[in-house]
Amino acid sequence: MPVELNPSPSIGAEGISPVALFIFNRPEITQQIVGILQRINIPTLFVVADGPRPGNLEDEVLCRQTRKIVDSISWDCKVHKLYREVNVGCGHSPAQGLDWVFSQVDRCIILEDDCIPHPSFFRYCSELLERYLADPRIMMISGDNYLLGRHPISNSYLFSINTQTHGWATWRRAWERYDFYMKDWPQLRSLSWLNQLLANKSYAKSWLKNFDFAYYEANHNPNCTFWDYQWIYACWKYNGLTIIPSVNLISNIGYGQSATHTLEDEHPLAALACDEMPFPLKHPEIIARDFEADDILKTTAFGYKPLYIKIFRKILKTLGF
Repeated sequence: MPVELNPSPSIGAEGISPVALFIFNRPEITQQIVGILQRINIPTLFVVADGPRPGNLEDEVLCRQTRKIVDSISWDCKVHKLYREVNVGCGHSPAQGLDWVFSQVDRCIILEDDCIPHPSFFRYCSELLERYLADPRIMMISGDNYLLGRHPISNSYLFSINTQTHGWATWRRAWERYDFYMKDWPQLRSLSWLNQLLANKSYAKSWLKNFDFAYYEANHNPNCTFWDYQWIYACWKYNGLTIIPSVNLISNIGYGQSATHTLEDEHPLAALACDEMPFPLKHPEIIARDFEADDILKTTAFGYKPLYIKIFRKILKTLGF
């Protein structure tokens, strides 16, 4: 079912940054996203299509149908295509795809095929990609606001260490710091720097385990199914900041039983409503991490539960509740 979007004024293609769209086997959702790209009149589009999984006849049909939608783009758009004949998976496909994109452009807006953007997302990203082009402190621009109304933002955005990549944008200069295999993790592996960054020992321990797992999977499992833990590691290693918008600009409709990672249909972040970003943008006066927002996002975006909650739930389970 198409996601209902609030009205947005027409946004001209002038000044809109290149867009990278990652597709696979979802023709109906891809059609919806392409319709929004046409509405904005996106001038440059990079399309990365993973191939069907081996022996999966349904994939073969759906992948063909999905690519046909891209092939039928008729507005004045420069379309670059990376179509794979074999499946490389949802870990390697985005990572290698972004390598390909940034070999050709210095900035890009990035969408996966389950992330439906509000039309104002593109202007918001494009203006900030230009504003912070040469500022190494900023690693990415997110379209996601997962504060769930618990932390109002007086400006158009704030700065966070939380990387929220359900619709985002970045620069070649930032992506060059990315390493899928996290080769230096064994040397940098330390609870102390994570604890200093996250200001919570229990949370730091959970991320130490996450990065251990990511390092092992990336280096020992050819079918590694994620790329984003490695991106979080790169951002944190370089003390990078993420821009978080004052309103939610992306509706992630990829939650559910057919998903690879997010299997909960009733997940609180599933299919969040999109709002329009007001323009002109109101910029923060200083570039500084918002610690209060980060404290909220570690629970809403990453599902972190403090130790006392875990203990309380264990007691309840023991008592038969």
